[in-house]
Amino acid sequence: MSRKRSLSIAGIELAVDGPDDLERTEQDPIYAPFVAPVGGERMPVSVVEGEAPDLQGFTPVFDSGVAWTLHRSNGTRLLRFARPGAPGGWLYSAALQGLAERVTVHCGPRMRVVRAGGDVLIDPVRYPLDQLLLMYRLAASQGAIVHAAGAVVDGRAWVFAGRSGAGKSTLMQLLDGEAGIQALGDDRVVLRRVGSKIRAFGTPWPGEARVACNADAPLHAIAFLQQGPEHRLVPLDRGEALVRLLPVASVPWYEPEVAGLVLDFLGELLSTLPVYDLHFALEPGVGELLGGAA
Repeated sequence: MSRKRSLSIAGIELAVDGPDDLERTEQDPIYAPFVAPVGGERMPVSVVEGEAPDLQGFTPVFDSGVAWTLHRSNGTRLLRFARPGAPGGWLYSAALQGLAERVTVHCGPRMRVVRAGGDVLIDPVRYPLDQLLLMYRLAASQGAIVHAAGAVVDGRAWVFAGRSGAGKSTLMQLLDGEAGIQALGDDRVVLRRVGSKIRAFGTPWPGEARVACNADAPLHAIAFLQQGPEHRLVPLDRGEALVRLLPVASVPWYEPEVAGLVLDFLGELLSTLPVYDLHFALEPGVGELLGGAA
């Protein structure tokens, strides 16, 4: 027997097939809204138990220094994950064919745990693996993950980019409850081309405010956050916008050919999109400012 489920993020369906005692991700309140088939673009993911694939013939590409490494052999990428600071070797590995057209995840013995109902296999297709899989797939389909909050204002998506501490969660708390505003997320959003439009999507990777909504809207603007004494928008030119955007976009710099695909998308994105510095104070009224922006 096997258990199947669909994790849908940014219009991409991670179609997971694994053992019948694979842990139920939908029990996690953050992931639950994203556990549903989406149709359209599909990434088959097989979850199995057993030994990690042999690295013979693979070339080291990247070591995060914390939790995962990347090796490559021709068209196969092999990600190996370990628990930071814990002895005992690997947790699981993921073999990606091409840019995550198909994925096989091998779970080691440390992925099997005892829960109240008995033994279960921890579901590996969640953070950080799902984010890495999406990064590769989006590179191939004109998209990118951005370290940003997002909100839909009067039907148009605003993306608020910034590193940790920039105020993404704070801003989303200020916008909470304002008329005409729907939250997308407070830490990671996906931007991708769908047909002729760029759309912004919420993701199951929230920040401090724990905002993670399975929703999307046409992208209207990107704003880089600056806390200050008043609410105001300051337009940025395209060169400055690109310098600001690159540090907060998920770009696999260790694989130049894949990084090039992401950079091409970001450059095209900024060629027509309004970009601002958003200065905001710790008081209501940001939504009104955004709604009035052309």
